[in-house]
Amino acid sequence: MRWIWGCLIILIVLLPATPAAACSMIEPTLDSLTQQADLVVVATVSNIDGDQAFFTIDTAIKGSVANEPLSVLNYTIGIDPSCRSELGSGNHFAEGSKWVLFLGPNQFDGSAVWQTISFGDYGALKVEQDQVRYHEHSQEQTQALADLVGTLTNYSMAGMATATILPAGQTAEPNAPKPMPTATFDVVPIANPPQTTEPPAKQPSNIAWVLVGIGVLAGVGALIGWRRSQ
Repeated sequence: MRWIWGCLIILIVLLPATPAAACSMIEPTLDSLTQQADLVVVATVSNIDGDQAFFTIDTAIKGSVANEPLSVLNYTIGIDPSCRSELGSGNHFAEGSKWVLFLGPNQFDGSAVWQTISFGDYGALKVEQDQVRYHEHSQEQTQALADLVGTLTNYSMAGMATATILPAGQTAEPNAPKPMPTATFDVVPIANPPQTTEPPAKQPSNIAWVLVGIGVLAGVGALIGWRRSQ
């Protein structure tokens, strides 16, 4: 009985943490982060002001910005028990540090314009000596910054629609449907057609005359026998 109560207590303790744990198990990939972000840049922190970190852009990978420096929320992003984003720890960025940022519009109170789009360290990858460390597929990986920029650029281009540029004055005409092929049959003459023969004409039958003769002879024999008996 005691072990049943013990299991119930453990279940009650773990139940509130289950949704958050399930959300945290959904590990984003660089591809998914690039597709979801409105802005992907390599940038350096130029100034810290309260809850904002200001960045100067070194390389723009996806999106465009009208004004610099970038105003980014100086917090990590966490997940609450209902799988919604919440503010994590503050003072996330240090002045002079370089980052690969996956950004979206700031959804929290404050004066910052942008925020990282993913929880933990996934939305901001720190650059150290032109190398970037990150987690993907539950493994820590290291990649040269130049190579990573190329990879993220390819990811961003993959999500863009492509268009065909036509010469001036030319309009795209719909392709007429191709007619379905029809089967044709060639009549091949037979080299040596079989010769047809007419059925042989019916020959007059002699059986009838034989029977007539037999009948006559029988009649004559009967007549002779009758006359002898008289």
